[in-house]
Amino acid sequence: MRLVSWDENTAKVRTRDLTNLGFRVEASSLLGSGGIVGHFRDLAPDAVVLDLDRLPSHGREVGTVLRDSKSTRHLPLVFAGGAPEKVDRIRGELPDAVFTAWELIGDAVEQAIAHPPTSPVKARSHADRSAATPLPQKLGIKAGMQVAVVGGLEGLEELLGDLPQGTATREAIHYGDAAWLVFRAV
Repeated sequence: MRLVSWDENTAKVRTRDLTNLGFRVEASSLLGSGGIVGHFRDLAPDAVVLDLDRLPSHGREVGTVLRDSKSTRHLPLVFAGGAPEKVDRIRGELPDAVFTAWELIGDAVEQAIAHPPTSPVKARSHADRSAATPLPQKLGIKAGMQVAVVGGLEGLEELLGDLPQGTATREAIHYGDAAWLVFRAV
């Protein structure tokens, strides 16, 4: 199996626990692996266990990438741990994965291996999920901020749409032909 954990010490503990349950575990860092899909395709694990206790959004993204690729779409995904509200969100996006507490990981992995996805769900990409997010929220504009436009980007107010309550916009000095947004808390 392939364990994905975002903390080296936690990965060592999880690897030991999974090994004690009889699993052969690969848990090296994904950094520098030359591409997530290629790494998992070449490794061909019986299951992928994703630790949601730390950086659950990263675990969700790895699961999404694996489901998006034809060469890794069939891999059983097991998400373990994590805050309930984060787990519920991932469960909604990847309903064919197995979700469990760490205390029940052995049975969950065995279940995932015994019943791999037959019609894997293709999850929405990060870009698709954020498409409905209003531009001010993406830019980090919060209520009560002053937003200054440096360089006068034409049509910016239409692009921004409705700003949070108490947000003020103002023009600032021009700096060449560049367009800049400057945020300052009031």
